[in-house]
Amino acid sequence: MGKYLGALLTLAVAALIVTGAVVALGGFARGQPLLHAADAGTSTVDQSTLKHTHITLQTFPADPHEDPSWIQSHFPDGMDNGIAIPPSGDNQDWVTYWPSTNLVVPAHALVTITVENYDGKTALLNPFYARAQGVVGNTITVDGKAANAIDPGDASHTFTIHSIPNATQPWLYVSVPITGEADDVATDDAGFPDKPVVTEFSFITGAPGHYIWQCIDPCGRGFNGFGGPMSTKGYMSGTLTVQ
Repeated sequence: MGKYLGALLTLAVAALIVTGAVVALGGFARGQPLLHAADAGTSTVDQSTLKHTHITLQTFPADPHEDPSWIQSHFPDGMDNGIAIPPSGDNQDWVTYWPSTNLVVPAHALVTITVENYDGKTALLNPFYARAQGVVGNTITVDGKAANAIDPGDASHTFTIHSIPNATQPWLYVSVPITGEADDVATDDAGFPDKPVVTEFSFITGAPGHYIWQCIDPCGRGFNGFGGPMSTKGYMSGTLTVQ
């Protein structure tokens, strides 16, 4: 009987450890509101007329709250893309997507995402992610110029949606490289570039589903740059809900 009680006690302790780890990891995630895509009318793609929606995101090398004057000058009403700007987080020196990484888009629609990047370059470890994939025409624009791919050394981040192998929802894979600022770019008093590098792309959604997206560029910390913000939801990763 004693050995069975010992086994049960071991299992109970293991369960507590796992539960504690889950709670701890959840605590590291940045809680954010849902960011719903804005209505952009309709658009015709391949002779099909689709509902068109739009999302604007920013990427920063650090928390912009470090300079309150920068926040005031760029978001004077305290709003970004229709939602309140995120509060200052515990990790102010972490690279981050703004204003939220929890994105919501309509089903069977054309979705356009604009990424305003204020961060520098971090070369991709895998050049596979230097080309546009899963987007309309396999084409993106970088500061208004069309491109199918960028130099892997010019990357700053990626926006990569992973399809989840689930028979109840359709396949959705999108991966776009985000070009970084030049090393000699002019900066303001806050240390941010005067103008962001703007990457824009569009993709078409299918039936409702729930997906994850993340940056694949090693812009974080730790081993090969994949720790810290790269492994914490709400900084360089998030969700995409198609509904």
